[in-house]
Amino acid sequence: MVNAVAHPAGSGTLSWLVERFVTTTRGARHALAVAADGRPLGASTGTDPTTNTRLAEVVTKATGLTGSAATWISGEPVVSCLLTNDGGLLLVVPIPGGGNLAVVADGDADAGQVGYEATLAAGHLGEAVAAATTTSAATTSATGAEAGTA
Repeated sequence: MVNAVAHPAGSGTLSWLVERFVTTTRGARHALAVAADGRPLGASTGTDPTTNTRLAEVVTKATGLTGSAATWISGEPVVSCLLTNDGGLLLVVPIPGGGNLAVVADGDADAGQVGYEATLAAGHLGEAVAAATTTSAATTSATGAEAGTA
């Protein structure tokens, strides 16, 4: 289980977890966690915010398209979306609880291994988001209770 609090001081986002995935996954060049509403949640180093926003838009559109296509196939949720060409691959896997993890990898990367590692990372991201949401809700609730007693 991932402890959502055990990240580098001041990171404030899920970028630390996304960066850890990229640095430990052979062939991964960049990764981006994207919220269900299309907002970037965290990114690996080496890209600028504009690039991350554009990739988040691509991911959001790709997941919408593959989700629609999945209803024609079987109606089951999409497990992953993989785009490959000679220059590399783009893999998108869902984050449990909402959102997606997008991974850009080298063309000679083992897509199966990248997919496996991305699925594990997406699970960790889901745990971190859930823990942060629970902590935020508890803090808001406690703050509201204190404000009501004053």
